[in-house]
Amino acid sequence: ALAGRIDRVEADADGRIVVVDFKTSKNPPTDRSVKDNPQLGFYQLAVDQGGFDGLCGEGVRSGGAELVQLRVDQGGMPKVQQQPPQAPDSDGRKTIEIQLATGAAVVRGEDFAATVNPYCNRCEFAGLCPAQQHTGTMLS
Repeated sequence: ALAGRIDRVEADADGRIVVVDFKTSKNPPTDRSVKDNPQLGFYQLAVDQGGFDGLCGEGVRSGGAELVQLRVDQGGMPKVQQQPPQAPDSDGRKTIEIQLATGAAVVRGEDFAATVNPYCNRCEFAGLCPAQQHTGTMLS
């Protein structure tokens, strides 16, 4: 089971639900990566699967999701990073559905290989990490 807390729920001009997540990190994700952000995608999936029907009315649909970066100033206002509603691919699957299926396959496969990723430069275990030792890119 997945669980989480949502900071804010808004309705857009078309009556769709937009989930807003406030962030206080000094290191926001890139605008490009927000398009496929799994947290925002999961919020949208929850809306589309009826998770907000009791709160917002039967059959509400997702109008997207947003990260609001409270510590990143853009002209005196927080930086807002939007994820539009996820559209299904040619097989009828949304990005979040593919991400969840991939995650479930990894957990079931019980193979948790260390991989180099954007969080390596903040990891307390980089010196012990087999991915860092294998690539020779020890980060300090």
